[in-house]
Amino acid sequence: MDATDPQPVIDLAISYWRSATFLAANKLGLFAQLCDEPMTAAELASACGFQTDHVQPLLRALCSLELLNKEGEQYSNTPTARAFLVPGQPTYLGEAIQYMHDVYHAWGDLAEAITDGGPATSPQLQLGGDDSKTRSFVLGMHNRALAIAPGVVEKVDLTGMRKLLDVGGGPGTYSLLFCKKYPDLKCEVLDLPAVVNVAREIAAEWQMNSRVEFRCGSYLEDNFGEQNDAVLMSGMLHRETAETCRQIIRRAAESVNPGGICVAADIFLNAEKDGPELSTLFALNMFLTSDSGGAHSWTEIESWMREAGLTDLETIHLEPPAPHTIVIGRKV
Repeated sequence: MDATDPQPVIDLAISYWRSATFLAANKLGLFAQLCDEPMTAAELASACGFQTDHVQPLLRALCSLELLNKEGEQYSNTPTARAFLVPGQPTYLGEAIQYMHDVYHAWGDLAEAITDGGPATSPQLQLGGDDSKTRSFVLGMHNRALAIAPGVVEKVDLTGMRKLLDVGGGPGTYSLLFCKKYPDLKCEVLDLPAVVNVAREIAAEWQMNSRVEFRCGSYLEDNFGEQNDAVLMSGMLHRETAETCRQIIRRAAESVNPGGICVAADIFLNAEKDGPELSTLFALNMFLTSDSGGAHSWTEIESWMREAGLTDLETIHLEPPAPHTIVIGRKV
């Protein structure tokens, strides 16, 4: 930053104005309301039960954010909003965005969380403590995974493998896509009961109930079984301490057949733990929303896999904008 120019500091200070505008519009369903035809502010307000003078400033701000277009007095979705913010679209991210709204207030309490030394919101709200937030969380994970998982599925070779254990697999999206690619593969997703309830609905929509099974339990307490050809640990290590991650990876390695693989895919920090930027901010989000969460470096994952006896390690950084890194270890 230029020490003589205060604008970058001001921009940082008010950057949440933009996200708050966007998150409110998504929660209010404005993009879905505009999916079929343009509407005036009055028409939109009437359809949604708002007052026109209340919604008008929001619509104008959404135009400045290039999420809405305005022609005359009518508003319509931009191509970006149509693609990612309208339910029913294959690239829909609205549920994932709703999760960001659910944790928005926690970020406002970041300073207090640092001084108090604990999460700013109950981690259990998204894991069964609140049905609505749990459903939004699981569907949001599914939205995000549909964007990330294809890259993981492309890079992880499961040729000839028959059984995959998906540890803390959430909505089961990775298992669904792996089964779609490998016709002889069957997957077992291990996760908490409230998460599994929503995940089973997703599997039913994909007509994959016969090949993707769900086991209610905790990856911290339940065994990983035996005779797994592969164990996937995707998007869950960031909820745990370093020591717990070491134990999970060790247990995963013990459950895999010789010649099988363990796969960790997540938003990881670099070796110095000072980047990438998204990973450092993601670590803060986990600090705010989980009991022991944060972010680990991919070099730590590599070392824990070696400790567990895994060899032929391969680390793959997905191409931007995907923020994930994959670490694969093989059992001899």
